[in-house]
Amino acid sequence: MKLGFLSDIHLDDNQQYFEANLLDVLIEKVKGEELDYLFISGDISSDDKETLRVVKKMNEELETRTFFVPGNHDVWRKDKSSINSLNNLNASKYAVTDRVVEINDEWAVVGAFPWYDYSLETEEMPKEFYQASDTWPDSKFTNWQMDAPDFSETQLQKTNEIIQDIPSDKKIILVQHFVPHKDFVIIKEGNRSWNLCNAFMGTKRISDLCLRYPNIKTVTFGHTHYRFGIREKSGVEFLCNPLGYRHEWTTRDFEKELDSCLIVKRI
Repeated sequence: MKLGFLSDIHLDDNQQYFEANLLDVLIEKVKGEELDYLFISGDISSDDKETLRVVKKMNEELETRTFFVPGNHDVWRKDKSSINSLNNLNASKYAVTDRVVEINDEWAVVGAFPWYDYSLETEEMPKEFYQASDTWPDSKFTNWQMDAPDFSETQLQKTNEIIQDIPSDKKIILVQHFVPHKDFVIIKEGNRSWNLCNAFMGTKRISDLCLRYPNIKTVTFGHTHYRFGIREKSGVEFLCNPLGYRHEWTTRDFEKELDSCLIVKRI
């Protein structure tokens, strides 16, 4: 069985640079791979309705069963009604947030939306500094009606409850968007504004889940727009090959970039 993994495709932002319809190109790419499943780890677009349209069309035109979890961009709304956006996305039959997809007798996929809790920060600033910061763009488009660490705690508790009900001999692929460990945080010397943004990358508690549940064998993420590829850490396989924005690519060819960032796993 072939599983495919993508993240951070940002179709709406990247589309402005191309005449060809990028969704059609993506669909043809997935067809050619003959995948059984495709899991997209967030940031399909910056609008929940557009994200749902994309995933719906992919499932209509592909034999590949295509699922997703939201990223931070997918829940953005100009009126900051991100709770409504998240609920709208998670109501989709193609969303795996807080759900289990049984792949076979040996493997299951669990989706999560853990947000961030400043535990990956690299500048040793107090939590209050990040709570008051408007430098990270999520502050303009989201409002969870609680602090980010509290929201992250609420979301992670849902994930914990789902995983603890899965038999311990069943291997789990945890599909989510955010950076799971400080080893995947990029620090730039002399660029404090960049380094301050590391607080908004994710939460180390994602990797803590792997210690609690050794049957978590694979974790997907993106968000960082840095292509780590496949990295193994403490017996866990971490998958991170985000497409990102056009100006970040090594080429200007959408199809070539898809070739570079699609991860295929056989089980």
